[in-house]
Amino acid sequence: MRRIDWTKEGRRLARDYAELLAGALVTALGFCYFFLSHDIAPGGVTGIATVLSAATGLGVGLLSFLINLPLFLIGWRRVGPRFAARSFVAMSALSFFIDLIPIRELTGNIMLAAVFGGMLMGIGLGMVVRAGATTGGTDMVAGILHDFLPSFSIPMILLVIDGMVILVAALYFSVEAGLYALLACFVSSKAMDTVIKGVNTAMQFTIITAEKEKIVNRILYEQGMHGHLRYGHLFGETGRDAPVRRAPPGSGEAQEDRRGGRPGCVRHGLRCQ
Repeated sequence: MRRIDWTKEGRRLARDYAELLAGALVTALGFCYFFLSHDIAPGGVTGIATVLSAATGLGVGLLSFLINLPLFLIGWRRVGPRFAARSFVAMSALSFFIDLIPIRELTGNIMLAAVFGGMLMGIGLGMVVRAGATTGGTDMVAGILHDFLPSFSIPMILLVIDGMVILVAALYFSVEAGLYALLACFVSSKAMDTVIKGVNTAMQFTIITAEKEKIVNRILYEQGMHGHLRYGHLFGETGRDAPVRRAPPGSGEAQEDRRGGRPGCVRHGLRCQ
């Protein structure tokens, strides 16, 4: 039985929570310095809270916490206690920071506010996701709805939720504010992807197979990938030689390759059936 290095695990846990809190702070800075002063509500629970805050006068952070709390109570079983605990900390920290940081208008240009606010929000949310958490209960709502509507993917459901929030914000504030909220969401998604995946989003598959010609033909001719490399042999469960090939597809090709699994290969340590 492998012994657990509690010192190493403790340092890893501390690093994750430090990144989580830093991500919540960066996200809050995007809201307080760019979004709230221009009535930009970029979807999600914080977007709902932004509209409600303008209508009621209550703090955006407090309203975000009150909206998120029942969503977490409903959805924590689905995501597991570890992820739910980290997400609750991230959500609470974001709500606290939004109400703690004074609202300032760093730029009088709403487009600059949407771009740089979206950039800060994307960087912050990317850090939170990298730490193994999320800041919004809408992710859990999307997961629950996906269980009842499996034909709709979770990203698609999240897109619909965010779209509805932005539509309400556009009706309450102005169409212009709604359009800039869309721009902020786009910038945020790109910044978030960069933080999570890095600048180079290419992926690498290690394929162990006894049917090397079929795999090579599929990689080179059916899917048009390039750069496969044969670099050795391994003995698999059958006791036979299995040539090992390495192929670095792009992210779009990787999705296609996952859907097109073939018998007799292993990807990322999981045997394809």
